[in-house]
Amino acid sequence: MTTSHLKRRAALFALSAMTLAAWGPAAQAQDAAKWPTRTVRLVTPYPTGGAPDTIARVVAEKLSRK
Repeated sequence: MTTSHLKRRAALFALSAMTLAAWGPAAQAQDAAKWPTRTVRLVTPYPTGGAPDTIARVVAEKLSRK
């Protein structure tokens, strides 16, 4: 690849990253008003009493407060 191709690729990457960064907060603001409309179920595919279960319970408790 030539230097101009690398510069063009870097510019396109930067433009894409800026576009995604700008759309992120707008999409979150729209979804925040709609979500959750019903009960959220947190499923862990591991047996009870293990580390994943304990972490899921702590996360679920904090989410229920919000």
